[in-house]
Amino acid sequence: MTSLLLLFLVSCSNTQPPAGPPPIVSPAPVAVTPTTEPPVATGVTDG
Repeated sequence: MTSLLLLFLVSCSNTQPPAGPPPIVSPAPVAVTPTTEPPVATGVTDG
């Protein structure tokens, strides 16, 4: 049983490097908010 836990931990640590890219995907959704900024910029031109 302990061996399974060790293997799981090892697999987790091994998956951490590949997990690097996924985090970059999170910022992508956040970048979608900036896209709403352009419309706001148009409002500034109105002013």
